[in-house]
Amino acid sequence: MDKATLSKKSVLALGRLAKKVGAKIVTPEGKRKTKLQLVNSIIMAERLGKKAPGLKKAPARKTLGAGPVSPLGISYAKAKALQKKRDLIRKYIDEIIQVGPNYAVWQNAQGAFKNAKAIEKLLRNW
Repeated sequence: MDKATLSKKSVLALGRLAKKVGAKIVTPEGKRKTKLQLVNSIIMAERLGKKAPGLKKAPARKTLGAGPVSPLGISYAKAKALQKKRDLIRKYIDEIIQVGPNYAVWQNAQGAFKNAKAIEKLLRNW
């Protein structure tokens, strides 16, 4: 907009327009700007390409995965997968307890664990 069309507007309209383009409507001393000051600040703001803070595009928000979320903050699908893993580990541990002294034979037959450290790691992550 040019100075002539802006100077025809009222001070209130200029104040609204100044907010819209991102120009300040008060002086550094804290007083409201005059009509001429508002016109000049609007022209400068448009020239510099400022925009109102409210008109800026909001940053993209992270969305949650599809489906309901459990109270722990993880999806039910993930909780179900964790439970399945725990059940499988429990099954292996039950088999180890049942086999007892023949653990080495069972270990070779299963091929699931290479040594006792793998079991310790499973128990730690339990």
